Amino acid sequence: YMQILYRISSNSYERARLSSATKENCLDNFIDNVVTERDEMTIIADNVDRQLLEFIKSKTRKNINVSEHNLGSNGASFRYQLDMAASFADEEIILLQEDDYLYKPAEWPYQKKTTYNELFEEALEKSDYASLYDHPDKYMAPALGGNKYISDDGIENTGIFVTAHSHWKYTNSTPCTLASKSKTIRSDMKIWKQFCQGDHPYDFQAFIALSVKGRKLASPIPGKATHCDSKFISPFFVD
Repeated sequence: YMQILYRISSNSYERARLSSATKENCLDNFIDNVVTERDEMTIIADNVDRQLLEFIKSKTRKNINVSEHNLGSNGASFRYQLDMAASFADEEIILLQEDDYLYKPAEWPYQKKTTYNELFEEALEKSDYASLYDHPDKYMAPALGGNKYISDDGIENTGIFVTAHSHWKYTNSTPCTLASKSKTIRSDMKIWKQFCQGDHPYDFQAFIALSVKGRKLASPIPGKATHCDSKFISPFFVD
């Protein structure tokens, strides 16, 4: 099982998003497709309006609780989430989740049904961090707005491995939705806090610094989730 720390706020950066990607729909999608009875989920409701808070509270159950805050910024809520993640037992798998993602159902027709906590467990046997989002900036030349470490042909130099339920690739960065073990986050806290001191968390720079330390980040190919920024939908996620 895993500990899920889900950050949600009524505020968002001004970006074009999938029309279905409301705060409510993303939360429903996440609970339906990701959370199992074995998982423990804390919804960190940071600066949410009354209507959204009522919706969030309607989702509470035995293994889903709500923690209300007014932390002041994306960076502050991410630091709070990191501190929570570091407080669990060493081997606990922690999923740090943002409120603007959509997930596919956690089942494959050619495989016995699995769950996302099992998928993360598989990935973390060969990596230190894992994300189910296959970020399309890894397939775009830097001149076209892609990741600066991608070739001019839009190719990421990487390694690929396979687990029981997915192919994975090592990648150099992902946004602030990620899974890791509590002991790893605790060990890397100095780097995380270094790049997340202000209102905005600089996740790309943090992951580059972590890679210098020797940490590995894995994402599945194709992705099982997508960020809802319409410019950066995970390849093959929507038709």
